[in-house]
Amino acid sequence: HPDYPLPAAAAVAAVHTPGGLLSIAWSGDARAYLHLDGDSTLRLVTEGHNERRVHGGLGDRHALTACLGAGRDDTETEDRYGHPAVESCRGPARPGRLLLASDGAYEPLDAEHTDAGLAGYLTGPPHEAVRRLVQDAVSRARETSPGPADNATALIAVLP
Repeated sequence: HPDYPLPAAAAVAAVHTPGGLLSIAWSGDARAYLHLDGDSTLRLVTEGHNERRVHGGLGDRHALTACLGAGRDDTETEDRYGHPAVESCRGPARPGRLLLASDGAYEPLDAEHTDAGLAGYLTGPPHEAVRRLVQDAVSRARETSPGPADNATALIAVLP
């Protein structure tokens, strides 16, 4: 895309300090989800940096409004799209599971944009759960979209 000279990438990162804080930062259309122990709800922690967000859910999810390497700083991106180039949030660390996922991992499994399709992947051993999530996302994308599947990258971390 002409707005994003190479190299450019969407990214989400998390830092957990035991007994302390969970900090998450992101740029692009990568997401973080949190499933706390004892809670049946999967919480979306981040918001995508794409036209869908800018246009109230009606824009193109593939048209990024920010990513690492885009060449715009927070102020320029905020002025143009209403959000900074890199966002972050922080909160108390609580026991549960954290899912970090690229759009190729979450989007095919979330056809109705409710994130409910992802909750079932946060059970069992994390390495098996994340392998199943990525394999299912790639399979579903191949079934529903022509061409190659999008990058499907995910990580599931257990928060003590």
